[in-house]
Amino acid sequence: MQTLADTQASLLAAIHKGGEPPAGLLAPAGLPPAIALSIHRGTCLATLGSALRISFPATSRLLGEAGFAELAGRFVVAELPVCGWLELYGSRFPGFLQTQAAVPGWIAEVAELDFCVNRALHLGSEEADRTGLRPLEDLASLADVVLPQVRLLAHPASSLRICSALAEHQWRSALQQGASLMPVGDVAEEPAYLLIGRTAYGVEVQHLPALTWHAARLLCGGTHLGAAHDYFGEQFSDLLGSLLGLHLFLGFTLE
Repeated sequence: MQTLADTQASLLAAIHKGGEPPAGLLAPAGLPPAIALSIHRGTCLATLGSALRISFPATSRLLGEAGFAELAGRFVVAELPVCGWLELYGSRFPGFLQTQAAVPGWIAEVAELDFCVNRALHLGSEEADRTGLRPLEDLASLADVVLPQVRLLAHPASSLRICSALAEHQWRSALQQGASLMPVGDVAEEPAYLLIGRTAYGVEVQHLPALTWHAARLLCGGTHLGAAHDYFGEQFSDLLGSLLGLHLFLGFTLE
């Protein structure tokens, strides 16, 4: 006898892959089960496609309505959401775009920026594990011998990304809608070191000096202050001071 879990798995597979409805499925209003399931499948896929369009506004504008719809349609039938929080659906969409031969490589970078901003908009500090967390203000009262044991906790909405100057320019231009796009031949060679996260003024995409960005990456990855100091040397104090003013960290623990 088929269990409820078996029926649910069969229904999910039919919605995802367009297969036959599971045996015993009853449809409303006397509709044949296959037709009812087809309607429901269309609604689910359209909802996921709309979620992608909202989460990737610059990518959508750069690809054009038809181009984005075609790519999003292929993605949603291959990638089911892992939770009901559709604002965070599409984390693998930039990687999917990288596999599409007809899509310029910088489009995937634009999609990555789109997703990081969308993530920063919707992820709150309550998502972080605050076990043993102390406020950053307490750092000033710690003895020097204790500071090397400090591990900073990054805000879960923060992201650090390196992208091409072309991708960043096209992303900003697409969001402004009236700005002109940069010809590929005008690309600057230096990459952009970016911090995406919340500030007192909302979500911002900020440029960081390369060394500051690498320090942020180490500290956001859980490196203790002592190990980071050993890596960067005497300049680490200035780097740390710069990072503490960027609303990047929620607090610290001693480990």
